Amino acid sequence: MIEVIVVIALAGFALIALSSLFLRTSLTKTTNENLLLASNLASDVMEHIKKVSINNYDSLQEFLKYDDTKNIDFKDIFDETNPMTELYDDSPPASLNSLPDSKNLSYVYFEVLERNLSNPLIVNKILAKIVIKWKEITREQNSEREYSIATYIFKNGLGNFLK
Repeated sequence: MIEVIVVIALAGFALIALSSLFLRTSLTKTTNENLLLASNLASDVMEHIKKVSINNYDSLQEFLKYDDTKNIDFKDIFDETNPMTELYDDSPPASLNSLPDSKNLSYVYFEVLERNLSNPLIVNKILAKIVIKWKEITREQNSEREYSIATYIFKNGLGNFLK
């Protein structure tokens, strides 16, 4: 009879150890999936922003006419009534709705790095940074995660810059 109680107790301890391992593995899997969704979302938004030209006073240059830095929230980019929707000229990606709270927390950051010396209204080089933020389900409170990518946008393209 004591052997049965010892076996049941050992089985209980093993089950408790495995259940905590299962929870940790499940949280890690969710974290990795969210990171993959964030990287896909950032790449997708970046591809659309790289299409926007700053040659000949197009929309992005007019948008940054006097400001050297500007943040645009994702909720403004993907809102059809907002004029910022020209930065993303397609339907919103599915990963935007998959990441918890990413539409409300994420943004696009623009910074003018170089202006034309003869006409300061003309922008020659812009830093564009996509910042994806989402809330992670973990044991800690306020576990906000972030993923970002950045690129430069040049007035006459990268090929002209490298010459």
